[in-house]
Amino acid sequence: MSRRRTIAVAAVLAGALALTACSTNREEAPAGGGAAGGCDTSRGTLIIGMIAPLSGSLSALGLGMSNSAQLAVDQANEACTVPGYELRFQPEDDQGTPQIAGQAATLLASDPNVVGVVGTLNSSTSQTVQPILNQRGIVQVSPANTNPTLTLGEAAATAPARPFDNYFRVATTDLIQGPFAANYLVQTAGRQRIAVIDDGKTYGAGLAEQFAQQATRLGAQVVARERVGERDTDFSGVITAIRAQNPDASTTAVSTRPPVRCRRSWRAPA
Repeated sequence: MSRRRTIAVAAVLAGALALTACSTNREEAPAGGGAAGGCDTSRGTLIIGMIAPLSGSLSALGLGMSNSAQLAVDQANEACTVPGYELRFQPEDDQGTPQIAGQAATLLASDPNVVGVVGTLNSSTSQTVQPILNQRGIVQVSPANTNPTLTLGEAAATAPARPFDNYFRVATTDLIQGPFAANYLVQTAGRQRIAVIDDGKTYGAGLAEQFAQQATRLGAQVVARERVGERDTDFSGVITAIRAQNPDASTTAVSTRPPVRCRRSWRAPA
């Protein structure tokens, strides 16, 4: 694929995330091979893929991504954003699982018409998808990944180095989100004894670690670090362990809920 085509499709991917208006090369009559709506699509079809959880516990988020990307592709086609081509959207379900995400990436990468992929939702799935898409030079843009290593490498905090030049995101990283939450809880809310809970997954554990490090730097004490399973329904053991430490606040970072919830005071559940 030419660099020009790559840049053009990258612009469409950005539109899929931001739903911004695109400039148009609309013609009143079909040109070249002709196209519905007056756009020239004589050079063929380009596919914008998506890898996201379209089923399972995270499907509400994944389907929101899919609907937004589909709208952006429709708008791009209407505006003739990529001259000579019609865009087609192809979403693939990863169920929030790295293995399935890898299979979806392999499927998309095997099609020479795929020029860009929106996704993934989870940082853990992107870690699997990145190298597969990179081998084919396919642009990937995520609206949700926050793990720093995806753009800064394994030594993100001390020796940042970009691992894949085809990967981009529009969400900030755990290096920003975690400390921001800690700054609020310690400096604004004045909490000094904090319990931290995560789910052990890439997103939740990474965010919780950055929060705990910053809270400690600010002089607060992390009195408990607990972990819950993705399918856990009984949290009595975690609650008992935390309550014994008498924290004045708790923060939770899990992959299936909003990233950090800061409570101004600790109250044991009834």
